[in-house]
Amino acid sequence: MTTIRDRCPAGRLGPFQHPVRALALGMCSLFLLCVLVPIKFNSRDGYALDLPPLFRTSSSTVTENHNGRHTLERPSREKALQYPGLAAALKKVAINNEVLVVMSDRHYAHNGTVLDLCIQSINRVGVKNALVVALDNKTRDFAEGRGMAAFMMKLQAPESQQPGGARTMIGALKFRIMAACLDLGYSVLFSDADVLVLQDPFSFLVRDSDVECMTDGYDVRTAYGFHTSLRHDEMGYGSDAVLLNLVVLNAGFIYVRATEASRDLMSLVVRRVETENTWDQTILSESVFLPSTPTYKSPAVTSRMMDYELFLNSLTLFRELRHTGQHYTDFLPAVVHVNAHTDKAERMEAIVDRYVKGNLTALDHLPLGSGR
Repeated sequence: MTTIRDRCPAGRLGPFQHPVRALALGMCSLFLLCVLVPIKFNSRDGYALDLPPLFRTSSSTVTENHNGRHTLERPSREKALQYPGLAAALKKVAINNEVLVVMSDRHYAHNGTVLDLCIQSINRVGVKNALVVALDNKTRDFAEGRGMAAFMMKLQAPESQQPGGARTMIGALKFRIMAACLDLGYSVLFSDADVLVLQDPFSFLVRDSDVECMTDGYDVRTAYGFHTSLRHDEMGYGSDAVLLNLVVLNAGFIYVRATEASRDLMSLVVRRVETENTWDQTILSESVFLPSTPTYKSPAVTSRMMDYELFLNSLTLFRELRHTGQHYTDFLPAVVHVNAHTDKAERMEAIVDRYVKGNLTALDHLPLGSGR
């Protein structure tokens, strides 16, 4: 029988007999087993890498052991000196240094408005760490009269947002409020006033990223991303340029952890919102997702898209979810943001009728869209 030694020249060892080579080959084999073998084909999503335990990190480790710019920060006496009044208000209501913040002004400071319905929903669910940031005394007094903690901040709407009207101008102020909360060391779950809370949203946060945000998408593809391509037939082999498409973030419900990266993000967004005539959600989405380039430095935040049905926008509810039969009957969202409609109070009342009072036909009379 011929052996490896028989086929090797005299005085030389075969590739598996030399101790150093044997060790190297063994390490390569181990690497191949650990990394290449777990690559498996998923019939729906294509090739996906199922990482072996060596490369996995538990969610609890991710949450607690961020390094550098993604380390979770906390309030301090020194930080509180920046905004003493706001710091005191946040400290009073915060749980684990987290606060649900709702911003509003005097236009909604009366019965039956979106702010009234929003506050009622928060109190109904029992979210204690909630604060209304009022832009005037009337709104502060109204919120406190509804049993909600409130703090007034006098903020001037940026002139750059004037072409979008009063709603856009007021909405742009949310980023300045979030930036202040982050500077004080508090993680903020920011909510527009046209949001209904149906379950405690803090129970559904993952907390593994700097930013967790609702989407304006209405299904899996538009919420989480999908591919299209640009054709250049004259290129032959290289005729397809693949595009990754993503519907913008919904800035009306967003959780931002108190990290250095998050503060960098908010500084960039505030600066752009106050100097550019661009939709604030476009600015936020670009600031979160676009990479650094030779002419642009990204804040490089980590991000997570919220479950698009659990954190529900009104386009998804009225276009998709209410037509899903048993799923619509059984499913309870955590929040519903009535962002895609102008008849907000009417739809919010119908949503309360559907999800709080259990009337399965409460939304049937409402059309898909509403007037501009």
